Amino acid sequence: MSERGIEIHNGSVIFPEGSPPELHLGTEASPLTQGEAGQIVFSSVIDAGALGGDVAASYNGVNVSADMTGDITVLEANAVVETDVVLTGHLRGIHTHVQVLGTSGEVTGHTIGHEIGMYSQAGCQHSSGNIMGFFLNNYLLGTKGIGTYTLLRMEENGTMIVNEAIFIGVTDAEFFLTLRPGTCSSGGWDMATDVATSNVKAGILRVSTTVGDKAIQLYDIPAV
Repeated sequence: MSERGIEIHNGSVIFPEGSPPELHLGTEASPLTQGEAGQIVFSSVIDAGALGGDVAASYNGVNVSADMTGDITVLEANAVVETDVVLTGHLRGIHTHVQVLGTSGEVTGHTIGHEIGMYSQAGCQHSSGNIMGFFLNNYLLGTKGIGTYTLLRMEENGTMIVNEAIFIGVTDAEFFLTLRPGTCSSGGWDMATDVATSNVKAGILRVSTTVGDKAIQLYDIPAV
C-alpha cells in the first residue's frame, strides 16, 4: 500500500489505493446532526461546457470479479420517518429533475427522466430467476388515510399533448399482460364474473373515469 496519505490537488481529493475501505458520513446508528435548515450532506454540480463528452455528476459501479454469494446493489436510498414522528411534507426515496430552459434551447437526442439499460451477451445464461426491468415491490401494512393508493401514477401537468400514454416495443412477447388477483373484494377485476355492469359477462376490468365507472372486457365467457 502506498505510504502517501490523502492528497488534495486543485480541488481533487485523492485516496491512496487500499485506504480507506469506507468513507463514513454518518451511519444508521450514529447519523449526522442537522446543523442548518435545508442541509445537504453531499453535493456535486458540473457546469458542462464546450468540452462535451458524456458528463456525469456522480458515477457508481460494482464489478463482480469472482464467484460470490450475496446481493449486489449499486445505489440504495432509504427515507425513514422515525417512530411516532410527524413529517409535514412529502416523503420521497429518489427525486429527479430533468429541465430544458429558455426559448431557443434544444435537446437533439431523447429527453429521459430515468433510463434502465439491461444487457447480457448472446449465449449467456443470464439468470436462473426472474428478469425484471422495473420492479415495484411495496409492503404497506399501515392504515391508509384519505388519499388514494396508486401503484403507478403518470401525469402530464403542462400543455404538451401525450402521443402514447404507454409505448411497448418488443420483438415478441408471450403475454401482453399478466393479472394475478387474489379473492377480489374491491370489485376491480374478477376472472369469472361481472364486476362492472349487469350484462352477465365475465372477464371485466373496472375502470374509473371522470364520467363514471367504465369497463374493459377481456373475454365474454369464463376461462376454462
